[in-house]
Amino acid sequence: NCNNLTTITGLNLSKQAKNKYYSPEYNSNTFASKCNKLENIEFVGEIAMEMGTATDLVGRKGTGVDRCSALTKESLMNMLNALKDYSSSSETRVVKMSPTNVSKLTSEDLAIATNKGWTIVAS
Repeated sequence: NCNNLTTITGLNLSKQAKNKYYSPEYNSNTFASKCNKLENIEFVGEIAMEMGTATDLVGRKGTGVDRCSALTKESLMNMLNALKDYSSSSETRVVKMSPTNVSKLTSEDLAIATNKGWTIVAS
């Protein structure tokens, strides 16, 4: 239970871990689904998750922090900069963010993700 968790350091999403939070039978929103007070995330390595994000995005691959609207801009930038470059791939990769988090970012910030082949979805 992470209802009161505010900080995660050393989060490595470069490979699918063999646990319930990152395995293919769970979507990538699960790792932070109850972390609505989460403000700080420090990623280690590239974010290269390869699983669906939610039923509305079936068939796409990606990651999501859409339930973590308290994230700082620094954490959001850390995430965008850590995204693996899939710009040469034909598959759509998605980052789900709350509208609150998207509003914290400039168009130049969002371009970091799109230039790497990721689509930002506010949900």
